[in-house]
Amino acid sequence: MSTYWLRGKLADGSDARTDGGDPVLTIFLGGGRDERVYCPDSDEYRVTADVVDKAVDLGANIIAYGSWCDATVEGKLRAKAKGVSVVRYAGLFAFLRNKGVSFWE
Repeated sequence: MSTYWLRGKLADGSDARTDGGDPVLTIFLGGGRDERVYCPDSDEYRVTADVVDKAVDLGANIIAYGSWCDATVEGKLRAKAKGVSVVRYAGLFAFLRNKGVSFWE
């Protein structure tokens, strides 16, 4: 699935501007700030150190995942060491709302 679901939610339910990218979706927040989000695909149902390494290699600075996934301790520690945030979608939406993105769904 990767960023397909997230792209659709942002396009249909918010005023967020994105580049439509896959597997890394760039969200333009204004003021020169962009967030590059990687969403694990269906084979990556756990955010492990390998998933973090892959996301970093692709240029992501946020890994967002759904309630059907989980993040391992190893994955969270690797993300922290590499300066990458690992959050559920709800946390990403709260972050975006805090940065000025409006949601209407």
